[in-house]
Amino acid sequence: MEEAIIDKVIANTATKEEASEVARWFASDDGQDYLAQRFDREAIMLKEDEVRLYEAAGMNSVRMRNRFMHQIRNRFRKSHIRLIAAILLPLVILSGITWFVGSRLDLIGQMEYATLDVPLGEKMNLIFQDGTRVQLNSGSSVTYPKFFGLFERKVTFSGEAYFSVAKESSRPFIVSLGNVEIKVTGTRFNVKAYPDESTISVTLEEGKVAIIDRDKHVYPLQKRQNAIYNKVTSVCEIRQVDEMETFMAWRSNSLNFNRVPLKEILKVIERQYNVTFTAENPSCLQYKFSISTGSVQVEEILHELEKVSEIRFKQLAKNKYQVYSKRPDR
Repeated sequence: MEEAIIDKVIANTATKEEASEVARWFASDDGQDYLAQRFDREAIMLKEDEVRLYEAAGMNSVRMRNRFMHQIRNRFRKSHIRLIAAILLPLVILSGITWFVGSRLDLIGQMEYATLDVPLGEKMNLIFQDGTRVQLNSGSSVTYPKFFGLFERKVTFSGEAYFSVAKESSRPFIVSLGNVEIKVTGTRFNVKAYPDESTISVTLEEGKVAIIDRDKHVYPLQKRQNAIYNKVTSVCEIRQVDEMETFMAWRSNSLNFNRVPLKEILKVIERQYNVTFTAENPSCLQYKFSISTGSVQVEEILHELEKVSEIRFKQLAKNKYQVYSKRPDR
């Protein structure tokens, strides 16, 4: 796309055909990349203009910085709006479409969303139009727009997934988990947020992320840190991670637990292998186990659990097992 035509549309001097052509191109991957780069370029130009103005005025350096940053934010926001309005104005007149500005903006109409649900016992990979890659664990669900907005890339998610987010400084990537949001610009992290669990786990492998709760509390995460957010108490605990494999084992069809209650282990097995467990005595589900296995058959995993404990498993049907203890008091 020639920049001269884009400038004509922004200046509201383009023909109907040129305006339509630019709008269609902005909806493409190349068009969205161009918009992100142009916004960044305009921000730099604004900053250079402000610096020259303040240097001429001889303003105190601290006051200059504070006032400078305040005006840059306001003018940058207005600059975005002017640019978008100039692009959309001829199209609104011609088509009569109601356009959405900001994070809800779709340059060819209202936002269209798609939802991907991963069945129990399966895993799926998804690539968004910006190049972000997501590996989804069993029982996960993600809802996403077919085209991201101009100012942010936002998806709604539940379950467990590994995100490898394409870096775009002008468009943060936001993962909405209901109780909290994860905000990133380009990074790799694992998130576990199943609706039936009381906690949300976010483990950062590379880059930086910020967890933001409903009360706007911000919890920044650094590389190789894990955050556990309690959905009931709204408390977030952050710790350093020594073994990333503990949180990433599911990606290679492995299981890795360190002193985890049997109840939680069986819940993971249920999702990954699409099986169910019932307990003869529920108290036996509270015993903690440490196990690391790369076995791919559920029968082999259960046998490994039996070897290190008094717990036994009895197959009742094809995908149904009963849990009991060899000792009658357990």
